[in-house]
Amino acid sequence: MNITISTMDDVATMLSTKAAKYLGISVQMLRKLHKQGKLVPLLVLEDGIRLYSKTQLDNYMREKSNRLVDS
Repeated sequence: MNITISTMDDVATMLSTKAAKYLGISVQMLRKLHKQGKLVPLLVLEDGIRLYSKTQLDNYMREKSNRLVDS
């Protein structure tokens, strides 16, 4: 599914520190998930700051939960 975003105002975003806290993981683990391609930020700014959407984080948690149930 492709989602087109006309402006960043259309999406509620959070920085890595808040995203990690929301997921209950460390910022280092969040970076690791990014490097592994498991949770890629919505946007990475020029200075390396990562932005994640709440929807994206909720989807990641849902998928992770489904994997645990299926195993």
